[in-house]
Amino acid sequence: AGTNGILSGLMTWTSGTMGSGSILTIATNGVLVLAGSGIKSFYGTITNAGIIQITGTGPLYFYGGVIYNLAGGMVDVQNVQTLSGQSGSSVVNNAGLFRKSAGTNTTTFSGLAFNNTGTLDVQTGTLSLSGGGTNSGMFSAAAGATILFSSSYTVSSGSQFTGAGTNLWSSGTITLNGSVTSSNAILAGATLAGTNGILSGLMTWTSGTMESGSIFTIATNGVLVLAGSAQKTLYGTITNAGTIQMTGSGALYCNNYYGAGKLINLAGGLVDIQSDVSITMCCGSEAVVNQGTVRKSGGTGTSTIAPIFNNTGTLDVQTGTVSLNGSYTLTGGTLNFGINSVTNFGKLNLSGSAALTGTLSVNLNNGYVPIRGNSFAVLTYGSKSGTFTTLFAEIGRASCRERV
Repeated sequence: AGTNGILSGLMTWTSGTMGSGSILTIATNGVLVLAGSGIKSFYGTITNAGIIQITGTGPLYFYGGVIYNLAGGMVDVQNVQTLSGQSGSSVVNNAGLFRKSAGTNTTTFSGLAFNNTGTLDVQTGTLSLSGGGTNSGMFSAAAGATILFSSSYTVSSGSQFTGAGTNLWSSGTITLNGSVTSSNAILAGATLAGTNGILSGLMTWTSGTMESGSIFTIATNGVLVLAGSAQKTLYGTITNAGTIQMTGSGALYCNNYYGAGKLINLAGGLVDIQSDVSITMCCGSEAVVNQGTVRKSGGTGTSTIAPIFNNTGTLDVQTGTVSLNGSYTLTGGTLNFGINSVTNFGKLNLSGSAALTGTLSVNLNNGYVPIRGNSFAVLTYGSKSGTFTTLFAEIGRASCRERV
């Protein structure tokens, strides 16, 4: 007990209780070690400017207990025990360094919120944040280590997700507020929310949902990779100024039943379809708005774009087939095709009656030069009206263009 205890030097806690209302401050030269197999019951407040080491096998129960880890302070978890709290009142507020340095299994925050403005450093095993919280600091996972978001969490501007390991968003709702930098975040089952999330760096989406009303922006230096075989459901809006890479086989499913179901690719943005993966839809008014470049660069089969496709940028088919199955407008845009050989070239299928307009261009790849009489059926359609205003051929994708 006590409200003004200040610890310098070393103290070890093996069992017992820190009472309600108690306040313990660990000085910059203080070390508190939680050790042994006994139960530690925590009702009070610890303010740490020094070091807290959590070791042994004994559980730590937060009964409304709060830890303030100050800038310069360190909490070092050296075991794989669960840190259990009473949801809503038990909190770790980290402005310093919170580290998991030992144990190859999982350390879990259960009913214990983790609010981070400092650094969470997981060097080994998994740390599971199942009690929620907020972050505007750094989450760093070393090679082979995982920071697991297994409950709803709020990610604010300034947040960084980094390291050779993984920041895994597996369940609950992850709300993005502001600019976030990532090198290893994976959306794999969770729901992404927020109306002003902005991604710099790399993020991978393997499964899960972007919820109704969400607005997610990929900055010019941002890369969003859609990977794996699971469907990705888009109820909100993705605005891309950077790069979206579509790999694997799991479709991007645009659904406006609860929201927009819209992908907006800005001028300078690239949507790179690297396999025979498709963009599907639910209800008919979902849309892909392309002001930049949508490119199919991989896969020899068909990638279908089912939502409305409005193209004022470039639709570039380097290999395989792109099929526009919904309504589309081509006014002011460019259709470009890669020619690799007389039997290997990009193709576009336009459903219904095609209103041809804008620019049609081709580029010759890998030194291929067609001979007189070669023909390439790059476009198929039910019927057509209008004509292309400009026709170009580009040799080797160089800057020199020749009118055809």
